Amino acid sequence: MFSDKIAHILNMFLYSIAHILNLLLLGFAHILSMFAYNCELVLHRREVIAKR
Repeated sequence: MFSDKIAHILNMFLYSIAHILNLLLLGFAHILSMFAYNCELVLHRREVIAKR
């Protein structure tokens, strides 16, 4: 019974770590995509200004 409790706690711990890592990765991907989008806008604006 005691080892079952440890296994359960370990399971919860690993699950929470995986969840946190998942959120961090999603956040990182979101930031990267926003950054790429902003770079695209800046490059596009420069092209438009250069054409004038």
